[in-house]
Amino acid sequence: MKETKGLGFGDLRDFLGGMVKELEKKVPYASAFAARKEGVRVVVSSAQMNITPEAPATGLDLTLWNGEQFFEYACNRLDATAIRAEALALADKAMKMRGKSPAIDIDPGEKLEKDFATPAKKALHAVPLKEKQAYAKGLQQALAGASPQVQNAMAVVGDLHTEEIFVNRAKNLRQQLSRLDEIMQVFVSDGKKTQQLWEGNSLAGGYELQGFCKGKAGALVADARRLLSAGRLEPGFYDIVADPHWSGIIAHEAFGHGTETDMYLKDRAKGKEYMGRQVASTITDLYDDPTLPGEAGSFFFDHEGQLARPNRILEKGILKSGMTDLYSASLLKYERSANGRRESWERKPYARMTNTFFAPGKSSPEELIAS
Repeated sequence: MKETKGLGFGDLRDFLGGMVKELEKKVPYASAFAARKEGVRVVVSSAQMNITPEAPATGLDLTLWNGEQFFEYACNRLDATAIRAEALALADKAMKMRGKSPAIDIDPGEKLEKDFATPAKKALHAVPLKEKQAYAKGLQQALAGASPQVQNAMAVVGDLHTEEIFVNRAKNLRQQLSRLDEIMQVFVSDGKKTQQLWEGNSLAGGYELQGFCKGKAGALVADARRLLSAGRLEPGFYDIVADPHWSGIIAHEAFGHGTETDMYLKDRAKGKEYMGRQVASTITDLYDDPTLPGEAGSFFFDHEGQLARPNRILEKGILKSGMTDLYSASLLKYERSANGRRESWERKPYARMTNTFFAPGKSSPEELIAS
């Protein structure tokens, strides 16, 4: 097994593969995850410019299964001797804590060794910081100059590059994910009231995607000014027509979180009560899909090694599937979906959403509004 000191991030794959083999001499199942991030965020307001580098964060996790529960070892020290000793000690502890309930087997999945990367024509690191600053400053100045009513204008240009490794006895995977953020926010006032409005996007890819906000400052400020004279929305129930992006956001927040199956185990998710039942119109299909090209929520495999694939949550209005992590899928006997997500290497995985959206219907926007 290779020592990790002095080796590149990619060389962790060999070390972690060796660790998995050693650990599985003691426990029924083991896996490893490692991640690192780098990036920068430029924020320009009417008062100042801030440049915030992504805090360097490299770390790894070793996950152990004793037949009835998971144990995790996490660290950011690339010291092979210490990792091996502490992880093997945890494996001994895990087996000592094993109860008398029937063992649950963990499926490691199909054998696969593969590297993945977000397509990017202009790599994030290839763009000089001065160029990023200049672009953000240009967006901010366009906002600030759009109306005398603008009290503050802010522009954000950010990028994030993430590398992740997953290893178990069947899989040896690596993915490189690139994301670009571009946001404008404006505050306007008529002397009595103040309103704020924003525009922006977060996309998977390189700096060839830059330009989403360019030319939109005038329209954004005009919309914000209209809000100054807008009446208050009375509380109540309303029929609305939303565009595809907002429909997806509503579905994500109002419904999607209730189908994250780690909450099924704790009886904290309403979706558990409605599996297999009609919960929406028969014309409704709802998906969670991490394979969509160019979307910020997309990836190639989740943090538990499950390859990305579309997951149909609603089929003709029937709740067909929840979003699973490895633990919830194993205990509930559900089919795995690629939703085992870690906030960082310092956090355990939970079942969390990716890109949530409704499948296209047959009605035109005009027909929706007329109805």
